[in-house]
Amino acid sequence: MANKYLFLTVTFILALSAVLCASETVDLDKIDFPAPRLGTTSVKEQLKLAYSLHDQMAAADNWDIELFKECHYRVINECPDTPWAIESCWRLSNLLMTAPGQQNNEEVVRLMTHALDKYPGNPWQDRFKNRLIRTLQDMKDHQRLLSWCQKLLETTDPESEKYLSLTLVAGKSAEALGDQDSASWYFNEILNRDPKKESIFARIAASHLKQ
Repeated sequence: MANKYLFLTVTFILALSAVLCASETVDLDKIDFPAPRLGTTSVKEQLKLAYSLHDQMAAADNWDIELFKECHYRVINECPDTPWAIESCWRLSNLLMTAPGQQNNEEVVRLMTHALDKYPGNPWQDRFKNRLIRTLQDMKDHQRLLSWCQKLLETTDPESEKYLSLTLVAGKSAEALGDQDSASWYFNEILNRDPKKESIFARIAASHLKQ
């Protein structure tokens, strides 16, 4: 039964990727992307190539994973000034997380980092941040996890739940690295913002301080 659901899930992801890529139409002469640009060719040429690659994916068998990977990498590397480059980072990471035999957390981290570094204002940035943090947690890569939490906290609303969540992850990472002073600071930061311990983050932070 589990294999059946995996088969259906991966088939849906691949099919949806192809359909979404193929369904968009844009007047190439009216596209205007802000400088500085990342690619070496014109945006118009990049868009033409991106559409061509999407057509290949739309016509491909849903299980031709290597073709999907090749096309998404080409969009990311050769069409960086198009909206499709951002989308390909996401959809390629889906493949690397769900397709049989393709699991590659390190490459997922690289793709998420690339998207956040190169496209800081993109509308999917929260998705990229969440996937980056979750993947590093799965990898138990506490050094990079702490570094990214620190970076993301700089631009996160301190009154938000997201701030508490990232602070808790940072505290756990510091603790795992043996830096108890830093860990205690993060846990206390949560309690200072939620002294009544109304959130799950505050309750977990308090439990770590008692250890």
